[in-house]
Amino acid sequence: LQGVTEKLAQARADAVTLGDRERLCRILVHQSYFLSTRGTLEEGLESAGALKQLARELGNGGERYACEAALAAAQAHLMRADARAALEELTPHHAEFTGPWRYERFGQLGTRSVWYLGHLAQARATLGDFAQARTAAADAMAVGSEVARMTDILAANYFNALVEILCGPDMALVERLRELTADTSPVTGRSLRPWLLAALGHAEFAVGDHVAAEATLTETLEETERLILPQFACYSRVLLAAARLRLGAPAADALERALAEATARGDRWSEIIALRELGIHLGEK
Repeated sequence: LQGVTEKLAQARADAVTLGDRERLCRILVHQSYFLSTRGTLEEGLESAGALKQLARELGNGGERYACEAALAAAQAHLMRADARAALEELTPHHAEFTGPWRYERFGQLGTRSVWYLGHLAQARATLGDFAQARTAAADAMAVGSEVARMTDILAANYFNALVEILCGPDMALVERLRELTADTSPVTGRSLRPWLLAALGHAEFAVGDHVAAEATLTETLEETERLILPQFACYSRVLLAAARLRLGAPAADALERALAEATARGDRWSEIIALRELGIHLGEK
């Protein structure tokens, strides 16, 4: 993955040297998503900002890239639970993503409206606007069903799970996530399995099945570390320590370390979970 980072940086530099702005736009899109997914959020936001500036310079020909820059920036913001910043990026582009571009991929792995609506749902739910969050999540699920591509179906289910975890998950959600993560075959969309595993572990924890949550989150941590997904690894580490603490294991120190990691990363989502669980633990002592 370090090699991918270096190749993207070199491709960006080459496109600048050649003055090839169309190619540079495509490189910046991939660079931003790649960097934020790997936990280097400031670098991901820098690439999204550079893309946004370039799109402005292109005028009408850069409209698509301006929207993609906003979506890439929103992903980075949501990786650290900054929902207000994400909404500022997403809101101006609702008509494009849900209208003429509803089924467009523009060279990306996933249908863009699924990711737009999913991020919108996540941001709304984080701010407690559950009605609008569920509407956006349902729209993402609908697009996933309409295009019938595994990548989009998994992505839509992931974002829907995040919303339901914040609303209050039930066993129906847990069973759906177990079904989706049971397939480990190397087909399109399996790259999202660690994301879904993390959501499953959190859902199991939230419904009180701490034994299942411990097993799921142990697997999630192994997967996220193997694939170098540090933001998801941090999230999983917090939840795993919390599940073990609920089971009576001496995991308070592990949860403290996970809290310190979340704080250092600026990961407020994981930080809040850790602080709440430590507070419950101290209250019970």
